[in-house]
Amino acid sequence: MSLQRQLVVSARLAAVGDLSKPISQSIHDPVARVCDQLEGLAIDWQTVAHICELAELEDACREAIDEGEELISECVEGAERVFEIVREVGSFTEESAYGLFVRHSFERIVQRAIRIASVQAPSGLVIEARLDHDIEILCHFSEIERAVTNLLVNAVHALDGKPPGEAHVVVATAAHGGRAMLHIEDDGCGIEADALDRIFDPFFTTKPIGKGTGLGLAISHRIVKAHGGEIRISSIPGCGTSASVELPCAPADSD
Repeated sequence: MSLQRQLVVSARLAAVGDLSKPISQSIHDPVARVCDQLEGLAIDWQTVAHICELAELEDACREAIDEGEELISECVEGAERVFEIVREVGSFTEESAYGLFVRHSFERIVQRAIRIASVQAPSGLVIEARLDHDIEILCHFSEIERAVTNLLVNAVHALDGKPPGEAHVVVATAAHGGRAMLHIEDDGCGIEADALDRIFDPFFTTKPIGKGTGLGLAISHRIVKAHGGEIRISSIPGCGTSASVELPCAPADSD
């Protein structure tokens, strides 16, 4: 990414950070109430369905009950989606909010991220891990885990529709020159050249409507930069995508 582009992205992330806190606070409470009410409605609807079953009502009534359950489920899913977006927007906080960085095993962070991302992986996909056991970094554990998870989730989503056995994700770590290196590579759909320059922009996404918020890579970029690191994405449409992250290694323990 060019220096000019980095400055543009940083300015946009800062603007989102300034706006995120009041927006997330304003939306959070009403969305939380909607979620609570929908959960209560789902329980009540199950009770109604049980009563109708005991009453042995005609097929038309049972179909109406089933349709109602489906609608409630869709509403819950939609409300949870809004909640997810609010949480992601609210994550654009000041870098100082991280507090004191602590020494952690880079391998452990990446392994946890792999377990989380594997839940969303296509059937039959095994994420191949080639991890160095000895790398340690100073970081906020959950934030770096989140950044790595976002990158892995993007990789597995890029493999949607690939036949079992033809989808691959490789994750590797190494250390060089005092830097901890992470490399994630997939052989998925890839990213078009005109989109590649915008992937760190907040709310920009190449995923279908409803499948992505456009915040995952922006959040990962912010987290990595806040930890003194760099993140790069390269891609060939139709062939796959590579994500590389560099972070400072933790200094050697002094005796």
